[in-house]
Amino acid sequence: MEKRTTSDFDVFLCHNSNDKPLVKHIAKKLKEKGIIPWLDEWELRPGFPWQEALEEQIEQIKSAAVFVGKNGVGPWENRELRAFLDQFVKRGLPVIPVILSDCEEVPNLPLFLRFMTWVDFQKNEPDPMKQLIWGITGKRSTDNNLDRGEAPDDISDFFGRIEELRELEQWIIGDKCRLVALLGMGGIGKTALSVKFFFKSIQNKFDYRIWRSLREAPCVEKILADLIKFLSNQHETELPDTVGESVTRLIHYLQRSRCLLVLDNAESILQGGTQLGQYREGYEGYGTLIQRVGESWHQSCLVITSREKPKEVAKLEEPSGLVRSLELQGLKDDAGQKFLNKKGLTDVNAQWKRVFDYYSGNPFALKIVASTIRNLFDGDIDKFFDQEARFFDDILNLLEQQVNRLSEVGQSVMYWLAINREATAIKELKKDIIAPVSTQELIETLDSLKRRSLIECNTVGFTLQNVMMEYLTDRFVSNIAEEINTQKISLLRSHSLIKATAKDYIKENQIRLLLKPIIALLLEFYYNNENEIKKQLDRILSIFRDKLRLETGYTAGNILNILCWLQGIDLSGYNFSHLFIRQAYLENISLRNVNFSHSNLTDSVFSKPFNVVFAIAYSPDGKTLVTGHNDGKICLWDIKEGKQIINWEGHDSWINSVAFCPPNGRILASSSNGGSGGKIVQTLKLWDTETGSLIKSLEGQFKTIHSVAFSPDGRNLASGGVDCKIRLWDVILQEAITETFLKL
Repeated sequence: MEKRTTSDFDVFLCHNSNDKPLVKHIAKKLKEKGIIPWLDEWELRPGFPWQEALEEQIEQIKSAAVFVGKNGVGPWENRELRAFLDQFVKRGLPVIPVILSDCEEVPNLPLFLRFMTWVDFQKNEPDPMKQLIWGITGKRSTDNNLDRGEAPDDISDFFGRIEELRELEQWIIGDKCRLVALLGMGGIGKTALSVKFFFKSIQNKFDYRIWRSLREAPCVEKILADLIKFLSNQHETELPDTVGESVTRLIHYLQRSRCLLVLDNAESILQGGTQLGQYREGYEGYGTLIQRVGESWHQSCLVITSREKPKEVAKLEEPSGLVRSLELQGLKDDAGQKFLNKKGLTDVNAQWKRVFDYYSGNPFALKIVASTIRNLFDGDIDKFFDQEARFFDDILNLLEQQVNRLSEVGQSVMYWLAINREATAIKELKKDIIAPVSTQELIETLDSLKRRSLIECNTVGFTLQNVMMEYLTDRFVSNIAEEINTQKISLLRSHSLIKATAKDYIKENQIRLLLKPIIALLLEFYYNNENEIKKQLDRILSIFRDKLRLETGYTAGNILNILCWLQGIDLSGYNFSHLFIRQAYLENISLRNVNFSHSNLTDSVFSKPFNVVFAIAYSPDGKTLVTGHNDGKICLWDIKEGKQIINWEGHDSWINSVAFCPPNGRILASSSNGGSGGKIVQTLKLWDTETGSLIKSLEGQFKTIHSVAFSPDGRNLASGGVDCKIRLWDVILQEAITETFLKL
């Protein structure tokens, strides 16, 4: 340990040696407050002259405290008092008389001390320790232990949060938590709650309180320097070289005194677009600070406010542990009503509740909207809701910041929740997303969004709050229209504008809130000329046709849906061949002469099958239906959902007969007209109804086959055609067994 110089000490403790136990206790308390006392027992080195050291200290010391207890003033104390009188006269040395708690009567002191203000440890008020520190440092206790930094002065808009304040007080004061994170989406009131707790709820419970904003992302070295200097009463100004060593010094002060530290807006130091809780480059030191404070023993508490949970908090927190997090939701109804009433929206026909619910009790959004309703709509809430625009710059900026910070998968999930319009299960989201995302990655993304307070979950699945739902809807519509206009396709490929397979009321909302607004924007871009829009969509199909043949995205289906809802656009003769067409909603749409040859129409819905149906058969379980058509196509349909599952092509002429193989219908047989002009074709084929693949074209009966049927056990297949022959086929071996000629 380095030897201290005389200038290192703040106060000389002058006392009767019989009072040493009480004086040592006070000396320890002073050290906990960052004040360095000179106590003979601690500083006089054995084997060295003590009188010389004593005189040196008296000549250089910054202040002196003269202690008087039941033992009165000792002989050496009297000598020291005369020396202090000399220093008092020479350089104005502060000399503080201190009455110890066991003092039985007021002592007879030199005249110059009798007129000094006493510090009396026999009384509780004013606090004698704070009075002594004031005498030593010249700073009142209220100035000495509070650094409010950039903490907001005005929290007059703070309403409610009674339960949250009680919970924080229990965690921090009662349970002595070391690390607490206040989490929630932007504008929810994290800063206001931290300020309320910091200044109002616990002002007498801590020796030191310091509040810092991380909004401008200061480096961790600066924050550590501020904290250490403040907690050491500015004595420690030269900091260690490394973040780890600085954190060790900070924890030393957190152990020595009861401190409350608040770091606000911690999301500013976190990296957006990656896994939740990762730090921006150069800010990793904050992770060291947070983890060490959460893990190490001390008697203090660090409170962090953030839109995102730092990974160290997620790692260390436990429900009954010393590291915990509190996720803030919107205000409750009673607090929301008081908030809006203060902003000038009085309780007229309970319309305040409509505003409150729409913005999910978010104080920041409510404050802006209330001002708008009062100033622009004369307080008329109905008129406000008659307007389509319910978002304003400050709210938009807040929502945009949060969404832009998300990873690509995170943004994709958010868009899908806006498209689906209701709680969506993980399985459904997995099916919606065409990018190669594993179930594990999807679960981690949903957890990240939940911890950012951007999504809500229930027993059905995941959904969005009203404000976020409407914002993402508007953003999605605007981006899709811009992509079509610029031919820079991204969302148009990865997300469906409507889901043809959705429930009717969801589909109606998707058409009303997504598809029609997109068309309205396109009409603005192209001066209400629908033919120009059609030409632009044709260009996109033409440019991307080769790519669209190979991918399973939503581009072709989205373009088809837009064309269907453009007024006056005739689809007759349109070429959608060789495309992957997902979620095309084609009910009551005329598809005359539309070319869908070699297209995959996954999850598309029609009001009726293509062209003329020549053959039909139900599966053994009655859940699916197969139809054969005059163009040689065969379609497998889901009866309950009314949608096409598989579209087969392989016959060159119309389909005469189709049949499912019992008992499970896994195999389908189909027959068609034979070839013409001397062309020989196989007119009997077997298909796999699960994979959609062709099993085999059966050879041996080349002319038109009118009918096919399976035996009850599914082992044999019979076919009959225009050649008046009935052939029996072995289904397993896939070859003819017998042939019978029928005479008419």
